[in-house]
Amino acid sequence: MIYILLLILFCLNLSSAKADQSQSDAVGETGSITLTRIYTKALELSKLGQKSAAILQFKKAIAVNPDFVDFYIGLLNASIDQKNWSDVSYAVQNIFRLDPAYKPDYTIDYGEALYHLGKYDEAEANLKTALTYIDKNITSEKLHKEAQSKKDKEQEVITKKLETTTPPPSSSSPSQANPSSPQANSSVTNLDKSAPVNSENQAQETPKDIYHPAKRPDQDAKKIVEQYRQSYEAALKSESILLAQYEGYDKTDDIRYNHPPKAYYHIKKVLKGPPLNASLPIRYDFHLPKDTQAPPNWKFSSDIMPKPGSLWIIFIENALTKHGMYETFEGSYGRQEANDENLNKIYDLIDKSSGQ
Repeated sequence: MIYILLLILFCLNLSSAKADQSQSDAVGETGSITLTRIYTKALELSKLGQKSAAILQFKKAIAVNPDFVDFYIGLLNASIDQKNWSDVSYAVQNIFRLDPAYKPDYTIDYGEALYHLGKYDEAEANLKTALTYIDKNITSEKLHKEAQSKKDKEQEVITKKLETTTPPPSSSSPSQANPSSPQANSSVTNLDKSAPVNSENQAQETPKDIYHPAKRPDQDAKKIVEQYRQSYEAALKSESILLAQYEGYDKTDDIRYNHPPKAYYHIKKVLKGPPLNASLPIRYDFHLPKDTQAPPNWKFSSDIMPKPGSLWIIFIENALTKHGMYETFEGSYGRQEANDENLNKIYDLIDKSSGQ
C-alpha cells in the first residue's frame, strides 16, 4: 500500500514538473504566456494574409506591454500591406524609441508614411536619410553586431583587470580555503555584480530573425524615394511655380540628350514664389537627373519640343539663373502640361500648404 502511494506521488510530481516546463516554454520571448499567445496568433494571421485581424492582435499585445519592439515590427509590416499610414508612423516611432539601431531598416517606411500623411518636409528628410543608409550599406544587423562586439571587448577588459587584481589562492586565507564561508560567498557575489552579463546571455538579447520579418529590398526603397521625388507634393517645395506659355527655343546644331536647348516661355501667372521677368528662359532638359544615359538611337528633333502657344506648369526649384537659364525641378519633371486635372491638383496642394 505504501509503495502504491509513493508511486502515485511520484507520478503527480512528474506531471507537475512537465506542466511547469511546458508553461516555461510557452512564455517565449515576450516573458508572458498570454502575450506569447496573442503575438503568435497575430503572426499566424499576418502569414495567412489576414492583415486587419493581425493588426488588432498586435495592438492588443502593445496595450499589455508597450515596450516590446517585436510587437511594433509586426504592426508595421501588417499596416504597410493595408496602407494604414497612421499605424505605420506610430509603429516606426516606437521601434526607434526602443531600439534606434533599427533606423537603417525602417526609415524608408517612416518617410513613406509621412509623405502619405501630408508631412512633406519630414518625409523628404527621412527619405534622403534612408538613401544614405542604402548607399553606405548600413543595416540594423551591422549596428547590432557592432554593439555586441563593443560589449565583448569591454567585458574582456574587465575580465583581464579582475584577473590581475584578484589575489592568488592561499592556504592561510580562510575564505579561499573554505568556499562555503561567508567571506567567500561575499566575494563571489561582489564579483558577479561587477562583471557584465556573459556573451551567452547577450546573444539571447539579440533579435532573432523569426521575430523580425525581412526589411524592404534596397531597390524597393530606392523606388519609393524616386516616386516621391516625381510627385507634385515634392515639386511643391520649388521656390517658384508658374503658369507659362511656350514660345520657342534656340535652334543650334549642338542639341544633345545631355546638352538641351534654351527654351522660351512667357509667364501668365505666378502660382507660388517671387515675381519674375515675364520672359522666362528655361533649360529644356529631356530627362530626369538620374537618367543620363540616352535611349538607343535617340536623336533630337523639333517634334520633341512643345507646341508653340501651349500652356505649362513650370516648377523652378531655385529661382536663380544658371548660364542664363532657369533649371526646372527634377529636370523634365518640372514641366507639366497645364490641363484641368493637373491645375486642380496643384491649386489644391498650394491651398493646403498655405493653410499649414
